[in-house]
Amino acid sequence: MQRALSLADFFLAHYRAFLFDARVDQVSTLALRAAAWMRKERLATFKRSELHMAVAKNGGAGTAELIERVLKLLEGVNHIRRAAPAPGRGRTPDLYDVNPKVLGIHDAE
Repeated sequence: MQRALSLADFFLAHYRAFLFDARVDQVSTLALRAAAWMRKERLATFKRSELHMAVAKNGGAGTAELIERVLKLLEGVNHIRRAAPAPGRGRTPDLYDVNPKVLGIHDAE
């Protein structure tokens, strides 16, 4: 039974990867564009607003919700994670850390 459950995790990961690469919807397409942008710029971190400008500028109504879905997809495939908030006053920007493996840095722990 344990082996069968471990296979479920394996197939679920492949299914998510397929959906990410298949470009079956606008979210997947923008997520691929975002991953390419992170690699090109060699980003360790980025702000939500920077992602928005890079992949969906002039997107019109509904773009903010679309970017939120892109961020959730990228988090789901372990490309990014929400960065710890910096101490300080005022509103802090939404920061995200980029997985070094996305950038091709394979020595990352």
